[in-house]
Amino acid sequence: MDADSTPGADVFRNATLASFVDTFIPGMTAYTYYLANEQAFSPLGMAMYIEVLDSLITVPIETNRPSYQFPIRYGDQWDLFVHSNAFDQETYDTIHFNVDAWGTITDVAGSFNCLRVHLFEISLEISEGDAFRTTTHEYIFLAERFGAVMTLTGPDNDDVPDFQSGSFERLISIYGANSVTKPAPLTPAGIVLNPAFPNPFNPSAEISYSLP
Repeated sequence: MDADSTPGADVFRNATLASFVDTFIPGMTAYTYYLANEQAFSPLGMAMYIEVLDSLITVPIETNRPSYQFPIRYGDQWDLFVHSNAFDQETYDTIHFNVDAWGTITDVAGSFNCLRVHLFEISLEISEGDAFRTTTHEYIFLAERFGAVMTLTGPDNDDVPDFQSGSFERLISIYGANSVTKPAPLTPAGIVLNPAFPNPFNPSAEISYSLP
């Protein structure tokens, strides 16, 4: 949505986008603010309006770089460091981004050529002298002209997520990314027949191969 139509517009003057956050708390509305254009996308902070107090609470965040800088290509990797302070709690996040796959997602909304971005986040929260550390794995699927179309988030502190639990979110057009690129298809240099997986005696074994 247009950031200018939200309660925190006067605080996050550089924001070009805002997204509504459902807090599930009656009388509280919250929005996250972003700077998004053809060159970059980066969150700027959050604003929460508490109706009963007629009070607006803003939480700016500090980062070392934008979350995404376009164009994005298969194989790109980068690190994002985020710091915020809200309700006497300081949060330090280190997020590693790895563009590790590309392909097509098809559902009732259509087909989207996507890059898959694997995020590994280490979060340290400090409150009243106590520190709490959590880790999270997340996959974000980025498509040209639509931005993020889907996210998969594993449960906290799951080092090898299989996504049997966690969260799924279907998104369309919130990032405004329109410069995502993918590599040209790879052509095998020769004939390759790979070993059967998991073994040749398993009735569901898979054998992959490459042809020039």
